[in-house]
Amino acid sequence: MDVRECYSQIKGNYDEILGRMRNEERIKKFLRLFLKDESYAKLCAAMEENNCSEAFLAAHSLKGVSQNLAFTDFFASVEDLTERLRAGACGEEERQIFDTIKEKYDVLVKTIEKLE
Repeated sequence: MDVRECYSQIKGNYDEILGRMRNEERIKKFLRLFLKDESYAKLCAAMEENNCSEAFLAAHSLKGVSQNLAFTDFFASVEDLTERLRAGACGEEERQIFDTIKEKYDVLVKTIEKLE
């Protein structure tokens, strides 16, 4: 799988990331670094502990990373959760959004791992 196919599968914006990073090797480098980013793990832990303020911080970090990497679909879900947590909401609707984020994150990881 190449980078364009990867971005197609994750519903990301290939043209945006290519414009930002200038070449596919650099994009691959940052995709591999994304796999090591701890924001998602921190978000999971905070949501498990029902710690809404820590969940907000983790979601906000994950939002920035996903925006910078042009993960368009994933970013939209993370942004939604971030803004709800910012407003102090931390209930069932936010947990449903978080479940969607978990599903999308799994797709991201599996797809990135398939890169050549």
